[in-house]
Amino acid sequence: MCSADYKINAGGKGLNQSIALARAGVATLYAGMIGKDGIFLRDLLESSGVNVDYVMIGDCPTGHAIIQVEKTSGENSILLYSGANTKIPTDLMLHIL
Repeated sequence: MCSADYKINAGGKGLNQSIALARAGVATLYAGMIGKDGIFLRDLLESSGVNVDYVMIGDCPTGHAIIQVEKTSGENSILLYSGANTKIPTDLMLHIL
């Protein structure tokens, strides 16, 4: 069986909350690592008023979730790929914190 559709959307709890805070006027900084495939996420954060000075671009793909939804029952299965965030050097994270 093949998938009926494939969509790429911006999201994730941290990204969504950061955008909501920035749009509400709260000074918000986002830190993490994305791949080149996730530059649109950094651009979305920045255009929403989030400080992206600590969003790094790494060599592996951005982490993501693949959500499979069964057509008739609506049951879902979520597959996670942690991606670039797992490649952040520890010394850099300690500097950010």
